[in-house]
Amino acid sequence: MLFHGLYLVFAIFLSTVLSQTIPGFLPSSSETLTVTFANNIEPELTASRKDSPQATYMVFMIDIDAVYDKAATTFLQWYQPDLSIDYSSYEFTNSNETNNGAVYISPMPLPSSTHRYILVLFAEPPGYKLPSCYQAILSVSPLPRFGFDILEFIQVAGLGSPVATNYLKVSNSEPATTTQVITTTSLSSASCAKTKRAMLRS
Repeated sequence: MLFHGLYLVFAIFLSTVLSQTIPGFLPSSSETLTVTFANNIEPELTASRKDSPQATYMVFMIDIDAVYDKAATTFLQWYQPDLSIDYSSYEFTNSNETNNGAVYISPMPLPSSTHRYILVLFAEPPGYKLPSCYQAILSVSPLPRFGFDILEFIQVAGLGSPVATNYLKVSNSEPATTTQVITTTSLSSASCAKTKRAMLRS
Protein backbone atom coordinates (compact mmCIF):
# COMPACT_ATOMS: atom_id res chain seq x y z
CA MET A 1 0.00 0.00 0.00
CA LEU A 2 1.66 3.18 -1.16
CA PHE A 3 0.94 6.82 -0.49
CA HIS A 4 0.14 9.00 -3.48
CA GLY A 5 1.21 12.64 -3.82
CA LEU A 6 2.96 12.62 -0.46
CA TYR A 7 4.70 15.83 0.61
CA LEU A 8 5.54 15.70 4.29
CA VAL A 9 7.49 18.43 6.08
CA PHE A 10 7.22 17.93 9.85
CA ALA A 11 10.52 19.43 10.92
CA ILE A 12 13.96 19.83 9.44
CA PHE A 13 15.33 16.78 11.26
CA LEU A 14 12.45 14.43 10.42
CA SER A 15 12.42 12.06 7.50
CA THR A 16 9.68 9.79 6.19
CA VAL A 17 9.74 6.36 4.61
CA LEU A 18 6.97 4.77 2.58
CA SER A 19 6.31 1.10 3.00
CA GLN A 20 3.93 -1.71 2.23
CA THR A 21 1.18 -2.60 4.67
CA ILE A 22 2.40 -3.97 8.00
CA PRO A 23 2.39 -7.79 8.11
CA GLY A 24 0.14 -9.09 10.85
CA PHE A 25 -1.48 -5.76 11.74
CA LEU A 26 -5.22 -5.90 12.25
CA PRO A 27 -7.57 -4.61 11.01
CA SER A 28 -6.37 -4.75 7.41
CA SER A 29 -7.77 -4.17 3.93
CA SER A 30 -6.70 -5.00 0.40
CA GLU A 31 -7.78 -1.51 -0.69
CA THR A 32 -5.33 1.41 -0.48
CA LEU A 33 -6.43 4.65 1.15
CA THR A 34 -4.93 7.49 -0.90
CA VAL A 35 -3.55 10.12 1.48
CA THR A 36 -1.89 13.50 0.93
CA PHE A 37 -0.02 15.16 3.80
CA ALA A 38 0.91 18.81 4.22
CA ASN A 39 2.53 20.76 7.04
CA ASN A 40 0.84 20.02 10.38
CA ILE A 41 -2.70 20.00 9.00
CA GLU A 42 -5.18 17.18 8.59
CA PRO A 43 -4.27 14.83 5.74
CA GLU A 44 -6.43 14.89 2.63
CA LEU A 45 -8.14 11.60 1.83
CA THR A 46 -9.19 10.64 -1.68
CA ALA A 47 -11.98 8.15 -2.31
CA SER A 48 -11.72 5.29 -4.75
CA ARG A 49 -14.41 4.59 -7.32
CA LYS A 50 -15.51 1.65 -5.19
CA ASP A 51 -16.55 3.92 -2.32
CA SER A 52 -20.23 4.83 -2.14
CA PRO A 53 -20.99 8.58 -2.39
CA GLN A 54 -24.18 7.94 -0.41
CA ALA A 55 -22.36 6.55 2.63
CA THR A 56 -20.55 8.35 5.46
CA TYR A 57 -17.16 7.30 6.73
CA MET A 58 -14.73 7.66 9.61
CA VAL A 59 -10.94 7.58 9.66
CA PHE A 60 -8.39 6.72 12.34
CA MET A 61 -4.66 7.46 12.34
CA ILE A 62 -2.77 5.48 14.97
CA ASP A 63 0.87 5.49 16.06
CA ILE A 64 1.58 1.84 16.82
CA ASP A 65 5.09 2.55 18.19
CA ALA A 66 4.18 4.97 20.96
CA VAL A 67 5.72 4.76 24.43
CA TYR A 68 4.06 5.91 27.63
CA ASP A 69 5.38 5.42 31.16
CA LYS A 70 7.89 2.75 30.01
CA ALA A 71 5.18 0.82 28.19
CA ALA A 72 5.09 0.13 24.46
CA THR A 73 1.60 1.16 23.40
CA THR A 74 -0.41 3.03 20.77
CA PHE A 75 -1.43 6.65 20.35
CA LEU A 76 -4.49 7.93 18.49
CA GLN A 77 -3.21 10.73 16.23
CA TRP A 78 -6.55 11.45 14.58
CA TYR A 79 -10.19 10.37 14.56
CA GLN A 80 -12.63 12.02 12.17
CA PRO A 81 -16.19 10.77 11.77
CA ASP A 82 -18.94 12.05 9.44
CA LEU A 83 -16.83 12.05 6.30
CA SER A 84 -18.65 12.21 2.99
CA ILE A 85 -17.41 12.18 -0.60
CA ASP A 86 -17.27 15.45 -2.54
CA TYR A 87 -18.65 14.68 -6.00
CA SER A 88 -16.48 17.30 -7.72
CA SER A 89 -13.08 16.22 -6.34
CA TYR A 90 -13.86 12.74 -5.00
CA GLU A 91 -12.15 13.76 -1.78
CA PHE A 92 -13.51 13.02 1.68
CA THR A 93 -14.86 16.08 3.48
CA ASN A 94 -16.34 16.61 6.94
CA SER A 95 -20.11 16.58 6.46
CA ASN A 96 -20.75 17.73 10.04
CA GLU A 97 -18.64 20.75 10.96
CA THR A 98 -19.87 20.62 14.56
CA ASN A 99 -18.20 17.23 14.99
CA ASN A 100 -14.44 17.46 14.53
CA GLY A 101 -13.65 14.19 16.27
CA ALA A 102 -10.25 13.86 17.93
CA VAL A 103 -8.25 16.68 16.36
CA TYR A 104 -5.26 15.76 14.22
CA ILE A 105 -1.85 15.68 15.91
CA SER A 106 1.13 15.57 13.56
CA PRO A 107 3.56 12.64 13.85
CA MET A 108 6.46 13.49 16.12
CA PRO A 109 8.51 10.44 17.12
CA LEU A 110 11.09 10.77 19.87
CA PRO A 111 14.72 11.53 18.90
CA SER A 112 16.59 8.63 17.26
CA SER A 113 13.42 6.67 16.67
CA THR A 114 11.11 5.60 13.86
CA HIS A 115 7.36 5.26 14.33
CA ARG A 116 4.77 3.55 12.14
CA TYR A 117 1.44 5.27 11.57
CA ILE A 118 -1.62 3.37 10.37
CA LEU A 119 -4.58 5.04 8.65
CA VAL A 120 -7.82 3.05 8.62
CA LEU A 121 -11.06 4.08 6.90
CA PHE A 122 -14.45 2.60 7.85
CA ALA A 123 -17.98 3.06 6.58
CA GLU A 124 -20.18 4.34 9.40
CA PRO A 125 -23.02 2.05 10.46
CA PRO A 126 -26.56 3.55 10.35
CA GLY A 127 -27.17 5.94 13.24
CA TYR A 128 -23.52 5.83 14.33
CA LYS A 129 -22.51 7.85 17.38
CA LEU A 130 -19.22 7.74 19.25
CA PRO A 131 -19.72 5.31 22.17
CA SER A 132 -20.00 7.23 25.42
CA CYS A 133 -17.02 5.48 27.02
CA TYR A 134 -14.75 6.84 24.25
CA GLN A 135 -15.65 10.50 24.79
CA ALA A 136 -12.30 11.06 26.52
CA ILE A 137 -10.43 10.78 23.20
CA LEU A 138 -12.05 14.10 22.22
CA SER A 139 -10.38 15.86 25.15
CA VAL A 140 -7.81 18.60 24.56
CA SER A 141 -5.45 16.50 26.67
CA PRO A 142 -3.54 13.89 24.68
CA LEU A 143 -3.32 11.44 27.61
CA PRO A 144 -6.63 9.59 26.91
CA ARG A 145 -5.36 8.78 23.43
CA PHE A 146 -2.54 6.56 24.68
CA GLY A 147 -3.32 2.87 24.52
CA PHE A 148 -6.13 3.21 21.98
CA ASP A 149 -7.28 -0.28 20.99
CA ILE A 150 -8.78 -0.17 17.49
CA LEU A 151 -9.98 -3.79 17.61
CA GLU A 152 -11.88 -3.13 20.82
CA PHE A 153 -13.39 0.03 19.31
CA ILE A 154 -14.59 -1.94 16.27
CA GLN A 155 -16.40 -4.37 18.56
CA VAL A 156 -17.98 -1.73 20.79
CA ALA A 157 -19.04 0.58 17.93
CA GLY A 158 -20.31 -2.24 15.73
CA LEU A 159 -18.07 -1.44 12.77
CA GLY A 160 -17.50 -3.72 9.81
CA SER A 161 -14.26 -4.46 8.02
CA PRO A 162 -12.13 -1.46 6.94
CA VAL A 163 -12.89 0.09 3.57
CA ALA A 164 -9.22 0.97 2.99
CA THR A 165 -5.95 1.36 4.88
CA ASN A 166 -2.49 2.85 4.47
CA TYR A 167 0.77 3.02 6.37
CA LEU A 168 3.52 5.56 6.92
CA LYS A 169 6.91 5.55 8.67
CA VAL A 170 8.31 8.73 10.21
CA SER A 171 11.88 8.92 11.53
CA ASN A 172 13.42 11.49 13.85
CA SER A 173 17.17 11.66 13.24
CA GLU A 174 17.87 14.10 16.07
CA PRO A 175 20.28 12.47 18.57
CA ALA A 176 18.66 11.15 21.72
CA THR A 177 19.86 12.67 25.00
CA THR A 178 18.42 9.90 27.19
CA THR A 179 17.98 6.13 26.88
CA GLN A 180 14.39 4.98 26.47
CA VAL A 181 13.55 1.97 28.64
CA ILE A 182 10.51 -0.15 27.79
CA THR A 183 9.50 -2.71 30.39
CA THR A 184 6.04 -3.82 29.23
CA THR A 185 3.32 -3.47 26.60
CA SER A 186 -0.08 -1.98 27.27
CA LEU A 187 -3.44 -1.10 25.66
CA SER A 188 -6.32 0.71 27.33
CA SER A 189 -9.76 -0.85 27.73
CA ALA A 190 -12.85 1.34 27.65
CA SER A 191 -15.49 0.80 30.34
CA CYS A 192 -18.24 0.00 27.81
CA ALA A 193 -16.04 -2.70 26.27
CA LYS A 194 -15.69 -4.38 29.66
CA THR A 195 -19.47 -4.24 30.10
CA LYS A 196 -20.05 -5.74 26.66
CA ARG A 197 -17.63 -8.61 27.30
CA ALA A 198 -19.36 -9.34 30.63
CA MET A 199 -22.75 -9.44 28.89
CA LEU A 200 -21.42 -11.85 26.26
CA ARG A 201 -20.07 -14.19 28.96
CA SER A 202 -23.34 -14.21 30.94
